[in-house]
Order: sequence, then C-alpha cells, then structure tokens
Amino acid sequence: ERRRDAELVPVLERLRSGLPRDAIRWTAALLPGFLDPIFEVVLATQGRLNFNDAFLVVLQREGLIGPLATFDAAFDLVDGFERIAPPVH
Repeated sequence: ERRRDAELVPVLERLRSGLPRDAIRWTAALLPGFLDPIFEVVLATQGRLNFNDAFLVVLQREGLIGPLATFDAAFDLVDGFERIAPPVH
C-alpha cells in the first residue's frame, strides 16, 4: 500500500507462514453495534479516516484490539490512538 510494493510480499509471506489462525480476531459481526461511533470518527477526522479505519479506532477504544501496525499517519489525528509506525529510513 502507498508505494511500498517492495515491502508487501515479504511481509505477507511472514504473516502467512507465521501467524497462527487462532490469533486472528474476527470483528465484522460487531460492526452494526458501532455504526454511530464509526460515523463520529469519520466526521471528527473530516474524512481523513475512512469507514474501515474508523471501525479500527472504535475497536481500539472499546479494548477489542490493541495497537495497530500501519503506515497511515492519519490515525495520528485521533487522540489516544495507539499506532505502531514503521521506522523512518
């Protein structure tokens, strides 16, 4: 994503081979209960975070996920959001 094509394949290969399937938390079923807070995050960030990203913010606020590993600095617009950013080269 975002012009980091060279990094994508090695990362996906590590995830595919090393991530236990039971370590994945499936959250789609929770979505209907969080529609209003999701819309609030999208509005508060003036659309810099899309619906899916806002869902991640809400999940973290609810304690359902921990820090998020992402290149997307738009998450930094949300006070208290825990983002694991890649190292700066």
